[in-house]
Amino acid sequence: MLLLLLLLLYFLFFILIIINIIIIGAWKKHERDQIEKATKFKMMTEVGTSNAIERVRYKAHDLRSDDEKRFVGIDLILHPEMYVSLKLAEIEGNYHD
Repeated sequence: MLLLLLLLLYFLFFILIIINIIIIGAWKKHERDQIEKATKFKMMTEVGTSNAIERVRYKAHDLRSDDEKRFVGIDLILHPEMYVSLKLAEIEGNYHD
């Protein structure tokens, strides 16, 4: 009987972990969507962001496509003055992608 109760508790604990993982994943997707919306709004409202290159530079790293990541990696080397506000971790992430 005790063994059966322990198995039931273990099963419920396992189910709670899975539900927690699903909720965290949905929350992270929601946050990414909010970041994307804010980035789009920033791109549309900032002065001088009329061309595609500047829009890609403003876009958050995790929202860029693979082609955009490659472009930013090359652009970072050719035009480092455009990325003065980036942190070192973001620069390394762009460089290695």
